[in-house]
Amino acid sequence: MEILNKYDELGFEVTVYEMTKMRKGEKTEIFKAEIKIADREELLTTLEASSKFQLRELLESWLEYEETTKEKLQGLPKVRFVRFATDEHSEYSYSTLMIRGDITNEEFLDLYHRIVKQVDTNQHEVIAQAMCREYGFQLVEEDLEIHAMYSKFSIVDRDVSYKTAGFTTLG
Repeated sequence: MEILNKYDELGFEVTVYEMTKMRKGEKTEIFKAEIKIADREELLTTLEASSKFQLRELLESWLEYEETTKEKLQGLPKVRFVRFATDEHSEYSYSTLMIRGDITNEEFLDLYHRIVKQVDTNQHEVIAQAMCREYGFQLVEEDLEIHAMYSKFSIVDRDVSYKTAGFTTLG
């Protein structure tokens, strides 16, 4: 298909994995087509269609979406998240800062040490608030945090709470 040439020019790797054909009289129709696309970051996308025409439309709209998304993302400033954590008396607590712009780890640690000297404490809340005031960072609260540990177990009871649009739901 001629659309695949566009992908080659842009550096995408497109692989046609499966095309199932069904014969109807004199015509041969593709009724299932699966294509895998690896982009520059090697993220894999799978597109399936019931005809060659539909597959071409899917590829064209995917390419258009991919190009406009990359253009929009290029204009955004770089954002990093840094977490300050303490584990005192078996109580884990933390503060998370959002930093916009380019800042190296060394530069950040230098700013951190300056603030620690000023506030004369190791409490993450105090340090994070001082860094926000002094350097314009932003204190953020995560929507979701997962602490994972693997071990074999059996589920006895399930009590999961999560936030959705300001509501807490048990499920």
